[in-house]
Amino acid sequence: MPDDDFRDWRREGDDGLEDARAEFEPRRGAGRSATGGAPRMSSLTCPNCGYNLTGATIGMPCPECASIVGQGLLGMDTRPTSGYAVASLVLGIVGLVGCPAWGLPSMVCGPLAILFAYLTRKQIARGEAGGNSSGPATAGMVLGIIASIIGAVAVGFILLVLAGSF
Repeated sequence: MPDDDFRDWRREGDDGLEDARAEFEPRRGAGRSATGGAPRMSSLTCPNCGYNLTGATIGMPCPECASIVGQGLLGMDTRPTSGYAVASLVLGIVGLVGCPAWGLPSMVCGPLAILFAYLTRKQIARGEAGGNSSGPATAGMVLGIIASIIGAVAVGFILLVLAGSF
């Protein structure tokens, strides 16, 4: 019986949401493909091959290179992560972990992490690396700076101790 009551209530249409539904429901045929599938793109070029994708359906492969149309439109970057970004992050971690070893690994790995983070920023600015490379590069730079400072303090302390013992 409760299902019958629900159907009657829905038929009456007095739920007060008609205006809200009308506002958010798309118009029939607006932005849809002729077959009624996914929305079509108005003017777009393929990020891989530069093919003109006007009228292509989102989610379908590019006719020229077979990459997925619209894959990079909703926040997914199609460009690869920079190897320099990964190297910067790894060197920053190794430099920070290597601080207790007399500061020497930190003095080598820290500046290299900073250098690779800088190179990653240049790649992102040129469009050679995806925006997803920015996070590891920033983390690598921060860890590299911390490791370099701690390594310099450790090496300076060791040199003061050695100079005082002679």
